[in-house]
Amino acid sequence: MDYDLTQLAIVLSLPLTASVVEGLEDFWNAATRRFRNAWRAHKARADEIRALNSLAQLSEHVLKDIGAPTSLMAEAAGRRRLQALRQAELDRGLGL
Repeated sequence: MDYDLTQLAIVLSLPLTASVVEGLEDFWNAATRRFRNAWRAHKARADEIRALNSLAQLSEHVLKDIGAPTSLMAEAAGRRRLQALRQAELDRGLGL
């Protein structure tokens, strides 16, 4: 059997549809990975904010005892003063 080497077709790459599907699959995997990482980062930030907010609800004395930053203690003191002002305003409005 004689083979004409010039007539041999050597397929070096995938057919076009397979290449497109492979490219879309790679894109989908990368997008999914980016979304998953962004979601994890968002959840971590949300958890941190929630933890700070729960700390901020404590009184300034408790915050001082646990060694919290002065900014949290000042925020707690301001919140306590604001509540006292609102209560005084409410009491005046009700004639108490």
